[in-house]
Amino acid sequence: MSGVPVITSAVAQPVTALKRAASALDPVALDELYQHLRTLRGLSGKSPVKPPSRDEAPTIEEQTLYDALAGTVAHTLKTKNKLPFSVFRRSAPVYPKFHSAVALVVDQHRHWFPKLNRVQDISMLRLYAMLIVSHMQSDRHEHGMGWRSICWAMENLPVIVDQHFPGYAEAGLLQIVADIRIKDKT
Repeated sequence: MSGVPVITSAVAQPVTALKRAASALDPVALDELYQHLRTLRGLSGKSPVKPPSRDEAPTIEEQTLYDALAGTVAHTLKTKNKLPFSVFRRSAPVYPKFHSAVALVVDQHRHWFPKLNRVQDISMLRLYAMLIVSHMQSDRHEHGMGWRSICWAMENLPVIVDQHFPGYAEAGLLQIVADIRIKDKT
């Protein structure tokens, strides 16, 4: 077994109900729920991600998510340039939060896809960025496109993915999405 917890149908139904209820919450209530869950996670003994030193090289996942998010936001806002990642890492006060949010996205991604190749990984990370920006443009999100809002959306990726692909993650069907994305590129 790959270390991914198996959810039995007796547990899956309440989890699905909770996910659906959470997806109906407004951003403020969802953030409050997230903070509560984060506190519970801390009580369970799981330590939060430590911020990297400025000298550490970014991970491929971190670089990919930043490039996709910054590029999509720049395109959406019709600006010519995005902030280079090296500058974002040094100057943005929100970078530690971004780094922590990337870790959550990667954990969730590995839960959904324990055995993707590098091309599929990058493709799905780019899809997550598009879904996040799409969510932020929707009427349900009223807080703009700042990096704090982007980090909030990254931390809530399972809810956003479920809104775009209802029930796919729970049923293990996200692999179909990954396969189609790669097939369309070739």
